[in-house]
Amino acid sequence: MKEKRGAIDSDALWVLGILIFVFYAWWASGGPSDYEAKIGKDTSTSTRTTTVVKSRKTTQNPPNASPWYKVVKITNRGNAATEKWADFEYITIRNTGKNPVTISGWALKNGRDSRVFLNNFDKLTYGVSDTAVIPNGVRVLWKTMTQTPNPIVLGPKEQAIITTGNNTKKTSYLGVSFKENICTGYINEFPGYALKPTLAKSCPIPRNDADLDMLDDGCYKFVKSLKACHTPVYHEQILKTGELRQYLDKTYGLSSQCQDFVRKRFTYEWCVLNHLADKNFYRPQWRIYLGRRLQMWGSGREYIRLYDASGLLVDEINY
Repeated sequence: MKEKRGAIDSDALWVLGILIFVFYAWWASGGPSDYEAKIGKDTSTSTRTTTVVKSRKTTQNPPNASPWYKVVKITNRGNAATEKWADFEYITIRNTGKNPVTISGWALKNGRDSRVFLNNFDKLTYGVSDTAVIPNGVRVLWKTMTQTPNPIVLGPKEQAIITTGNNTKKTSYLGVSFKENICTGYINEFPGYALKPTLAKSCPIPRNDADLDMLDDGCYKFVKSLKACHTPVYHEQILKTGELRQYLDKTYGLSSQCQDFVRKRFTYEWCVLNHLADKNFYRPQWRIYLGRRLQMWGSGREYIRLYDASGLLVDEINY
């Protein structure tokens, strides 16, 4: 019995020695302080991860958002903060989506209901917002043909310059919203029209006219010097001797055949008739006129809001 008990005591002492050695090695390597540091580090990492996850907030559309919310955008407030005349005041909207959008029947609204004014009783009260509806328009302006305006469709990546007033102060075939084309630059020279910003001068260049070789030398030289989207101005002068002189852009001596050619060829109407079938005839921009008599946008503390035909918010900006 003594031998067996002695063997057991010997084994127990051997195991105890191993445990003491392991404990001593653990203590020497940092022991409980190192363990707490690792636990703290893991906890900190976990906390940081949780914080990052929690900080990711999803932007939700407002409850009255349109299906085209932030697809059709008010991309430029133009001169809304500075212009006083309705016929010159404009903003710009753009279809940033991949599908065409019909915008006739949509409405623009200012922020008068967000500002206070003095009423007739000398008391401060909130104003009432002004609203203007986007009208129909025509794709091509014609002088000799009556057209029925149709709903305006803003194609993908197309934009519209929306003027508060009208595009002319005179009764004319141009008194309608229209889509720009490579010939509309000629309209900049028409008298009496409020075009701001001016139309792009993207007309076919006169010196590239296919019939230029048919002209005499003097006419050929004159046409080569013409700028795009410019109709030469014709005028007459009677000298004291009774001689009648005819000028085009102050140039005298052009033949009657040359004058007829130039005055007919370099006009808006001729340009449209000859280039309507061109692949690049239309420009990706509309000119829309709201027809208001007074300015719509304030100089400051202003909201510009765009609503679809159902009265749902499409976009808004403020300044």
